[in-house]
Amino acid sequence: MNLSLSPPFLILYSLSFSLSHAISLSHGQRRLLTTRRHPRTPASIGAFDGVVELLVRAGRSLPEAAMMMIPEAWQNDQNMDPDRKALYEYFSALMEPWDGPALISFTDGHYLGATLDRNGLCPGRYYITQWESYLGRLNPGMMLLVDFEKHIVVDDAALKKQYALARPYGEWLRSV
Repeated sequence: MNLSLSPPFLILYSLSFSLSHAISLSHGQRRLLTTRRHPRTPASIGAFDGVVELLVRAGRSLPEAAMMMIPEAWQNDQNMDPDRKALYEYFSALMEPWDGPALISFTDGHYLGATLDRNGLCPGRYYITQWESYLGRLNPGMMLLVDFEKHIVVDDAALKKQYALARPYGEWLRSV
């Protein structure tokens, strides 16, 4: 994923218009969000890249933007933590999920991550090596995240709990 923050922005107009209002961009910033696509970039990948770039420019972290774009299947999960469910419900009010099938990898120099769509149709395997090897598989909705500054592989459940507790999503949903 190219987060060089330079045009062309690869965002579909209707999505960029609604998102730009939801995150309070200025008129000048909204003017930059036009439908322009490099001719060699597939439209769906370019649109995905552009929306992630918009979310990061608006102040979301890269892992949070990826969780917004490709959420877990949360609607019918009776065992999901209520705070985590509120996070995804709030995100669903901002945008439709990217249903794939997709295995998306991303980096910004601070993080390296990969996430599998909530249907789990694309295989995603990974190896973690340091003194001993560990082979794993991405499950539907799971995110593998490496934090280069902390030199750790971030636990999926801990990552999502961190973001679910970062803001009062449940309170915001109840007040609507």
